[in-house]
Parts: sequence; structure tokens; C-alpha cells
Amino acid sequence: MKTQLEEPYPFIAPTPAAVVTVSSPESGDNLITIAWIGIACSDPPHISIAMRSEHRHSYHILMENGEFAVNIASEGQFRAVDLCGTLHGDRIDKWKASGLTREKASKISVPLIAEFPVNMECVLRHRLKLGSHDLFIGEVLVTHIDSAIMRDGKIDIERFSPLAFVPLVHGYFPLSTKAMLGEYGFTKK
Repeated sequence: MKTQLEEPYPFIAPTPAAVVTVSSPESGDNLITIAWIGIACSDPPHISIAMRSEHRHSYHILMENGEFAVNIASEGQFRAVDLCGTLHGDRIDKWKASGLTREKASKISVPLIAEFPVNMECVLRHRLKLGSHDLFIGEVLVTHIDSAIMRDGKIDIERFSPLAFVPLVHGYFPLSTKAMLGEYGFTKK
């Protein structure tokens, strides 16, 4: 038997626990943890992030510059991910507090997180006001993947061990695994 929630909720689990970096000459740079994130298009590559506008320092910086980077963490980096989502960037330097290092991007003015194994440089293409959140669609200009998580030209999920967030549970979980259940299209073979 299933339980119906009192209020509808967009429950998709798990979601990536990403740290988005933003920067502008006027406001400096900041880090914000976002779990409302997804692939919006593969050709040309676009990513979507949803962010509250009210009281979000990063929101205003993104609106000033129109560029952002999506940085995907491994499970061992969950403390930094949580910290970047709970501290206020207009009051504290999250880079210093988290111990994370700025890395120069190749096509945008926004720094990447050097310690995170995946970084995507994005330029804002669309913004849609939805209610509590605005949806930002960014075109991915460059994707960086740490060679330490690669094996035979592919991402090794066990080496990567990406961090996931599960809504309603409000918790971080590892996605490390030793076995793939099946490769895409296996049912047609």
C-alpha cells in the first residue's frame, strides 16, 4: 500500500549534490550547493539548475554575470558540499571555510573547484520563474573530468563514487558500486 503525501512534492531520487560556482566583478565569487539539477539537453549540451531567488547571494551574482560552473563531488567531499549549502556567502568566505581551492576555468570567468572530479563550465541561456525557484538553463561549454576517475576511456563509477542527495530524507548518500546492473540497451541484445 502506498501513502499519499498531504501536499504534492517533486520527489526524484537521488539527485546529484553539486556545488555551483558563480562570480562577478561587482560581487566577487561564491559557492552554493544545489540538488535541484539535471541534464536539460544533450546536443547542444545544456544543464538545468533551480535556485531560490529570495535571500540567495549566488542568485544575484549569477544574474550579474550570466556564467556558472557545476562541480560534482565524490562521497569523500560531502562535508564541503554541506557547508557550501548551509553558510551564507554574503557573510562568510565559503572557499576559506570549506578549504576548497579555486581553479581557473578555460572559457568562463567563474572559478572551478579544483578538488572536485567533475567540473562543467556553463553560460546562462534561459531563466524561467517558476514559484519558489527560478530555473536556469546553461549551455555546457567545457566538461573537465579528473583522469583519476577514468578507466579505459570511461568514468569508473567506483573510483568516482559520486555523492547524491535524497529529498524528503534530507541526506547525502554515496553512489559507489562494484557492479553495473546492465548497460544501456541491454534488453535489445
